[in-house]
Amino acid sequence: MEKIKLLFCYPALINSGYTEKGNDLLNHFMNDERFEIKVFSLNWVGSLNETNMLRLKDYLVTTTTNVNDEYDIVIQLSTPIEFRRLNAKLNVLMTAGIEADYVSPLWNHILNDQKCDLLIIPSNFGKHSFLKQENPKLDEKIQIEIIGEGFFDYDKIASEKIEILDQALQNKFLVSMGQWSALGDLYEERKQTVLLLKLFFETFKDRKDIGLILKTFITATNIMDFEIIKKNIVGYKKLWKIGEYPKVYLVHGHLKNEYMKTLYTHPKIKGFISTASGEGWGRHIIDAAVAGLPIIAPYYSSYCDFLLEDQIIKLPYKLEEISINWCKNFRGFFEPKQQWAIVDIEQSQNILKEFVDNDIPKIDIEKQKEFIKINFDKETLLEKCKNIILKKFEQCS
Repeated sequence: MEKIKLLFCYPALINSGYTEKGNDLLNHFMNDERFEIKVFSLNWVGSLNETNMLRLKDYLVTTTTNVNDEYDIVIQLSTPIEFRRLNAKLNVLMTAGIEADYVSPLWNHILNDQKCDLLIIPSNFGKHSFLKQENPKLDEKIQIEIIGEGFFDYDKIASEKIEILDQALQNKFLVSMGQWSALGDLYEERKQTVLLLKLFFETFKDRKDIGLILKTFITATNIMDFEIIKKNIVGYKKLWKIGEYPKVYLVHGHLKNEYMKTLYTHPKIKGFISTASGEGWGRHIIDAAVAGLPIIAPYYSSYCDFLLEDQIIKLPYKLEEISINWCKNFRGFFEPKQQWAIVDIEQSQNILKEFVDNDIPKIDIEKQKEFIKINFDKETLLEKCKNIILKKFEQCS
């Protein structure tokens, strides 16, 4: 039987959320002998993914060789602004979507113009953000499918000891993860890291018993990037007149899964906090939730699909227009009048204090874990995604 020729286009050779998502789906297709697979790595900025460089060397193609050869299926994991139809019977785009309430008109225009066949997004929030944009509307011929974010099962691996966590003066920690946008000042970056710091510092000013573990990076996992973040945190503490406490423990770049498990399950870790203006995949949040951590966040965007509304410590927020400065720097992604969630710092302080100082969280951790495990098993979702793509391919053949 002749194999199905499949081309994967994603940022394979750097470290990013899209890379992790692409790896998961690619590995799932590689386990199916019906496919003959090639990989084209999108030219994104980021630290080199040496693991993928080695394991994918026999699969990689370049634009100067056979990326324009005829394929049966092309799957692109990227933003819509990068989508281009290639020579294939079926062209698929898988994207995280946008943090805003609706997508840029350019996104719909490109998908319509390039005749995308199948659009796969991770949440109902993402689907509505495409459909809410009506100038232009998304072509009705483009099939939209929702494939939710799957969780990593940390129950299957051992944890690795983190000595600094064991030895720390603090007996309670909150943990947060996400990229820190280099541009971002207060209210002006999508993960709202500065807002998180301000909320944490002002809520727990001078307290020695509580710390924040912040796992982040700006563009790369190198010393320069680490030093810039450290300088930023120290600068904000001085600006806001914060003393030595509370402390922030900076985790920079990527960790082995065994260390990640420790961050999610260590008895000192009380909860996972996010003040992001929105999420596309929400991978860290689902992993934290299924590992048993309470989630503290605004109830907004993609993770509303896998977090039960009555099982989250909700931070008050308002939908506010995205700053002109941010829109100018990210033309084609964001535009004036779009809105995203901004956590209300003043209203959130008492909620955060009550949570940290209450030894018994007012949520049912096991109920949340069970919901995720039943509905968001990663392998089940990957198989569902593959079957949707194959069904659409049969229709196009």
